[in-house]
Amino acid sequence: MTPTNNIKQQQSQRLGELAKIARQRYLEAGGLPYRAANGEEWLTEEERQEYLTLARQIFDQESIANYLEQNGTWQERLAAMKQAMNSAK
Repeated sequence: MTPTNNIKQQQSQRLGELAKIARQRYLEAGGLPYRAANGEEWLTEEERQEYLTLARQIFDQESIANYLEQNGTWQERLAAMKQAMNSAK
């Protein structure tokens, strides 16, 4: 694994940890288990800033462009799925 990928993996892991913290606080406050927790409400200001910084580092413009090149936009994938469903009829 390249050092860059290792760093991104560690950053992604920390991002997941912060999301779990927000989720746990949401559930402890009586939140519904089938709904997503809003990180804006359930993270401290420091945690929120760390989350945003990590997200900007992980999901940089190059990463986003690579993903879109490989997978297409959600609109393109939805259109392809609808077309496949119509073809199956």
